[in-house]
Amino acid sequence: MNYSKHLKSLLASYAFIIVPFTLMIIIKASEKKWQEIIITSDWSIASFIIFGQSLTFLSSALIKTSRNKKREGWEWYIAKVFLTGIGPSLVFYTLLLVKPSMIIGIGQILLFIYASYRFFVDGLTARKLENDHE
Repeated sequence: MNYSKHLKSLLASYAFIIVPFTLMIIIKASEKKWQEIIITSDWSIASFIIFGQSLTFLSSALIKTSRNKKREGWEWYIAKVFLTGIGPSLVFYTLLLVKPSMIIGIGQILLFIYASYRFFVDGLTARKLENDHE
């Protein structure tokens, strides 16, 4: 199965996330404000949005498909996204607003990387589910 068109579509969507971060990094780096790149809470907000998009991709695909779906499996997946993604995004965001630190900043960037990975994995999985429907 060829996913190159869908991958291009995912990359185009992801560009709306990554371009502002690239600009922020360039601006902060040119001002020699390296610490601000790490401790800005923007990473947490973006992670929250990315995880939400992943849930949307898969939920839409599940609704469209007529394949046998194990409810418990999808309930577990949604719980896992909340426990490993959405919840921690909100915790990092709050901690950075209350007591910013480099460790919390690095943690939120790692979560952003994980969210980005999930964005593509879940997007391609949703596409596979949609293709199975067609």
